[in-house]
Amino acid sequence: MSNITLSCLIQGTSLDKYFKITIDKNDDISDLKDIVWNKNKNTFSNIDANNLILWKVKIPISDKAKFKQLDFTESTIEGDLGGTKINDATDEIKDVFGNSPVRKHIHIIIGQPTIVQLTTTTRALNQETQSLANEYNGRSLFSDNLFSNRETSDISKNDQPDKKNSRGYITNTRSRQSSHNNSLRSEFRQGLNYDETNIFGLSLFNQNKQNSGINNRTGFNLSGQSPCTCKILLLGGTGTGKSTIINMMANYFLDGTLENPKVVIPTKYFEVTENAFGRNDTEAKVGDVTRSQTTKCCNYEFKHPENPSCNFVFIDTPGMSDTNGIEQDDKNIQEIINTAIDAGSLTAIIIIASGTEARVTPTIKNTLTRLANNLPDEIISNNLLLILTKCTKSSASFSEDVFAKEIAKPKKIFYMDNQIFCADPQIWLNDDDEYSTVKHQWDKSFKTFSNLLKIITEMNATSTEAFTTMRELRNKIKSEIVTISQITTNIQQVQDKLEAAYKALQKTGDQKNSFANYTTTEEITIKKPIQKDTKDTLCTTHMRDGTICHENCQLEFNCESGSSHFIRCSCMGQDGKCRICGCGPSSHYHDNTEMVTETKTIEKVLEDIKAQYDMADKTHKKISNYAHQFQETFANLQDQANANYDRIFQLCTDLSKICSRFNFVNELHANIENMRMDARNIQSIDLRKNAESDIRKLETFINGLSNRINK
Repeated sequence: MSNITLSCLIQGTSLDKYFKITIDKNDDISDLKDIVWNKNKNTFSNIDANNLILWKVKIPISDKAKFKQLDFTESTIEGDLGGTKINDATDEIKDVFGNSPVRKHIHIIIGQPTIVQLTTTTRALNQETQSLANEYNGRSLFSDNLFSNRETSDISKNDQPDKKNSRGYITNTRSRQSSHNNSLRSEFRQGLNYDETNIFGLSLFNQNKQNSGINNRTGFNLSGQSPCTCKILLLGGTGTGKSTIINMMANYFLDGTLENPKVVIPTKYFEVTENAFGRNDTEAKVGDVTRSQTTKCCNYEFKHPENPSCNFVFIDTPGMSDTNGIEQDDKNIQEIINTAIDAGSLTAIIIIASGTEARVTPTIKNTLTRLANNLPDEIISNNLLLILTKCTKSSASFSEDVFAKEIAKPKKIFYMDNQIFCADPQIWLNDDDEYSTVKHQWDKSFKTFSNLLKIITEMNATSTEAFTTMRELRNKIKSEIVTISQITTNIQQVQDKLEAAYKALQKTGDQKNSFANYTTTEEITIKKPIQKDTKDTLCTTHMRDGTICHENCQLEFNCESGSSHFIRCSCMGQDGKCRICGCGPSSHYHDNTEMVTETKTIEKVLEDIKAQYDMADKTHKKISNYAHQFQETFANLQDQANANYDRIFQLCTDLSKICSRFNFVNELHANIENMRMDARNIQSIDLRKNAESDIRKLETFINGLSNRINK
């Protein structure tokens, strides 16, 4: 683990008031001051975290006597306790306190801010202030327009509000004080010490705190830096606060203050003040956090005030997971890639995410996946930074582990919680507690930018040529997807025809079966000759009626008639005629067969039914041929699809050599989840069915690609 625990005690408090803090040992002292300040907001409400005085000590908590005896003045802390004042805010925690501070010891004593006491001069000044106020008939010594768009305040109910422009924006938050009031204030300021109170009702300590934003670029000096141009690509999801960060950057570089902020991107409450950065053609609807404020990439170039030869080019990009859907995300990604390529090189890529998102929602998953799939390794490994917005380090719930797993471990993580550009100024202008919080956020943001720029100037610029290669490979993948999408459509059509053919085959088969009994049977009686062992004498004239003239004739067998051979047959009479048939001998012959009667069953074809059977059989054979052709076409299309999947897989493999986190299947799954979310909101049944059909097609594609990957 990289966290360590430190025990702290505020100067002048008893031991039972000590408290513990947990901090990453790789953080620096400025981060430590922020944590201490946030732990004791009430105590340090009138002091900036940067101005906290810290001593490193090593006092056993068990030595209660020592705590009772010492008054813990600065000399006591450094002399008797061996304390060391911590002066360098850039020192890392581990360098100051080590990797494992000893337990049950006080490690830090925090200097107690001086409590302002009212002096005689102060009381007199307050009385004179009241007198002046009465002289002005109750009007405030503030200018009439101390804060624009202020209708009524606790300080003065007679202030006249600034008029809003046609878009309803507040144009300025700092007063243009009258020369008369300025001269009065100048007279009252003379001779005042920092422990006295001025005519505005604030101690000069607080007044100085309010005005500290005028030049708050502490801890980072570029005066000796050689000329350089740092190009920084800003990435993030819609609504994560990129526009607020850019506005704060403008104030950092352009000497903006809380009372007179510089605005380069319009918000719900502020219009653009720096027209040199105007980009009206790229703005979406102001105030709609569900839509990306930026629709085109836009460069914001600043020269560092301490060294104008050092240029910082911040490239604002469209947000991911826009409510316009994945098609808009695809356009935004293409816009980002083209802009990165045009930049030629990048010194840093800053991903901006909301630090309040504890759960990885489909929207966040889509954003992380898309970014991970489009950022080359050589840039991510050397130039990646992360800014978590809407949080402090101690309040962030964003999963840094998920971020590191999905994208990469950033070189540095920064935390920023600044509400000035997204909150109604009326909320904090007229509330001391709110103003103190906003002022603290403002000053802390300036310090964060100083640290951010320090890291950026230490980075080496990396060529964006890898983006070009990735774009070419992605375009090839898209081309293959278009082809495979058409093939998939064709496959579906062939499948539909094949299913119809199978149904038709079933139908014609049933018809064939119903007409298959096109024949019938009947019984008939017939006579037919049978052979026997004996021979009979038959008459050629009377044999047809079954007449046998002489059974078992003993004459020599003679099967031919026309001779006198049968004159000796016993069937012949004395008159030479047959006694049975009356015919002469020449009409007789021998035969060894006899005619018998037989009953026989025969088939009879029903011609009308046979015709219907033949028609059904012809149709069945025709459809069967079609089905065979469809099967062949389906097999060919499937082979083509497999070849496309293989090509896509190879292209993905080539892409993963440039971007090791590239996972096209994950990107498509993220697309599906967002498409499902969009489909649920579609009211039209037909449109919803079309959307669900597209989802099924994409799922089919994913399954096919996954099969290639898992082989």
